This record gives sequence, C-alpha cells and structure tokens, in this order.
Amino acid sequence: MNKKFNIISENNLEYIDFHDCECSRLHYENDTLIFEMEWMEVLSEHPMNPHDKAHQSGEGMVMLHLPTIEQLVLYKNNSEIISVNDLNNVDFQDTILLQYDESKTNDGYKAKIYLLFNSNKEFDSALIEISYNKSVAMWDELKDVSWFE
Repeated sequence: MNKKFNIISENNLEYIDFHDCECSRLHYENDTLIFEMEWMEVLSEHPMNPHDKAHQSGEGMVMLHLPTIEQLVLYKNNSEIISVNDLNNVDFQDTILLQYDESKTNDGYKAKIYLLFNSNKEFDSALIEISYNKSVAMWDELKDVSWFE
C-alpha cells in the first residue's frame, strides 16, 4: 500500500475500535510496525471525526513507531507454536484484529493485540504485546455509520 492519506492522526488510537477490522498486511519496516487496514471504526470522540456517531473509514494505515516486543506468540489450534523476538520476522498477510487494548506509559504506549489469520496454514492466531513511542493512524474518508451504533 503506497497510498497517501488525507487524514493523519497521532496518538489517538483509543478513539478507534479495531474489533473485527481486517488487516491486509502487518509488517515491520524502518523502525515501524505497520498495519495496512481494509477499514477502521473511528469513534465519535475521535478529534478527526466530525460526526456524532462512529463511522467506518475506507482503507487506512496504522503505524507504531520505535516498537519493542514484550511478547509475540503465534498459535495453531490454541497451542503455542512459536514465540517471536525479532520484529524483522513480522510480515503477516490477511489478518483480523479481534482486540486492541492500548495504555499510556511514562515514555509512550503499550498495546496488547489479538489477531486471527484468515488464510495462514501454519498459524491461526497471534498475541502481540508491544511498547512504542507514538502511533499514527491514517485514512482518506469516513463512510457509513459503524455497525455498533
């Protein structure tokens, strides 16, 4: 995805609901963990949402800058298959974000992320616990009102 986005939001991920959002690619590049999103649910409280209800974006991107892995575990049939310690090995296709829990720390943010893999034959899910110094979310437009409104 080499697309330029019109809306750029820093450190506002608490105002985005990622539940069941599709991520076409999750990879590490240039000290950044990059989520190439099919869509995101932008909550009404988000500073870049002019509506009084949550709306779904079109394609978007989330970037976590200077990430450090606390834990990254890949699972198959609810059994741990592999623990990954190096972000350079992260390049996943076709995932669904089930949960994204973020908290503020003294020097940035921490997140716990649960993923499902749609078409991976080696793994079916992943747990990622990661710390990072800032986040950037980008998209072009807000489309329909979110399904949960």
